[in-house]
Amino acid sequence: MKIQKQIEQLEQTINKAQSELEDLKQEASKPKPMFERGDNGEKYYFVECTLDLEDTKERNQSMDDTLYNVSNYFLEKDKHIAERVAQYYKNNNWFIRKAIEFADGYEWKLGEKNCFIYYCKGKYHLSRQLDTKNPTEIYMTEQNALKFKAWLEEYKPLS
Repeated sequence: MKIQKQIEQLEQTINKAQSELEDLKQEASKPKPMFERGDNGEKYYFVECTLDLEDTKERNQSMDDTLYNVSNYFLEKDKHIAERVAQYYKNNNWFIRKAIEFADGYEWKLGEKNCFIYYCKGKYHLSRQLDTKNPTEIYMTEQNALKFKAWLEEYKPLS
């Protein structure tokens, strides 16, 4: 009888351990958030539509969710990153806007002449990518890239 009781206790222990193991496996398989989110009442920063840095407190409201979900949410420890993001936008929004305009809805295609424009050593250059897609580039047809390059050379926004 004593052995039977020990077997039952051991089976219960094993079942509990298996359940805990499954819980841990499920937790480990969940995607990890890309950015840390603050606790309720914690200060965070975001880039305002004027491209200035603003701060507010986490209130678990839809505005907090929206800023977090569009990666415009920086905890105090990441304020220096928020400042750099704001400066990047200030320096490059015009280029991004015009590139999207000239791209005219173009989507990158494997094996195609996926073109983008970049600035190097005081000049604009056209690059073609057949098999590599960089998530930070705005791709367009070669014809539209040449038009964009000509527009940049005429307008000279970085001169």
